[in-house]
Amino acid sequence: MLQNEPILKVRQLTKQYGSGCTNCETIEHAKLTKNICPVCQTVYACRNISFDLYKLN
Repeated sequence: MLQNEPILKVRQLTKQYGSGCTNCETIEHAKLTKNICPVCQTVYACRNISFDLYKLN
């Protein structure tokens, strides 16, 4: 493993509870109340998360 190479990469992780709907796909994140879609009641635990994890020397 290279020195500056991350040991873990995660890109745009999304975890939802519910089937979702077309409203969920088009609604802006700021308009979701408590991460719940007002139409279908799908709950978004996280949406579009990206991070890298590096080992400390």
